[in-house]
Amino acid sequence: MSMTPFVHTKKEELREAMEREIGIIRTLLSSLHEEHNAILSKNELIIESVIDERVTIVGSFEHWSEKVVTLIHELAVNAKQIEPEEVQLRHSEAITLLQSCLDPDDFELHFLKDQVEALIREVYHQNDLNAQLILDKVDISESAYYKRQQINLKPKAKITVSVIER
Repeated sequence: MSMTPFVHTKKEELREAMEREIGIIRTLLSSLHEEHNAILSKNELIIESVIDERVTIVGSFEHWSEKVVTLIHELAVNAKQIEPEEVQLRHSEAITLLQSCLDPDDFELHFLKDQVEALIREVYHQNDLNAQLILDKVDISESAYYKRQQINLKPKAKITVSVIER
């Protein structure tokens, strides 16, 4: 199927943005695993360090998420899947909408979409596990606990998948 230059350019930009986003989600997941190990070993210095680093990771994720959502929105408007006024898409809604904007032969974008969904599910799972460890099993200082909670309280863009809180 032949695509317009606009669609071709937007899909290429989307591929690049999704690849960046996936790299950041993997970094976030790695950070959550580091936090998990630090919680189990009750190493508060590592917990605090990992949480401090996560603020930067979440900021990068928000940036690339916003770009991905914008590109999906543009493709969806072009494909007449949504009206141009529908601009308040959440990341998860945009990723779901992407399916209807892709041609069957857009293999790489289908694969990247599936990767994003799987990685985000894993991030939620690991974050829930870490939170449960902190609440139930492990005695850590109040300062480490509150530092983690402060990340939860930072305002986030509406399009951002909430990786610290659900």
